[in-house]
Amino acid sequence: MKTRTFVIGALLYFRSRYASLLQAVPFETCATGRIRHRIFRFIFPTACGVFQREQMHQYNQTGSDV
Repeated sequence: MKTRTFVIGALLYFRSRYASLLQAVPFETCATGRIRHRIFRFIFPTACGVFQREQMHQYNQTGSDV
């Protein structure tokens, strides 16, 4: 019974911590103009070959769909 309570408590704790990460601002702008996704650590460059980034649009609140 104690193990079950511990496991449920741990899962609820980690879920709440993960939810707070998702609610935080998921993007940061680097000094070079590149944009970094904080959770996935992906960096969106300002240019790739002849293509120039115009804008970023965040479609959902968590920033997992750009």
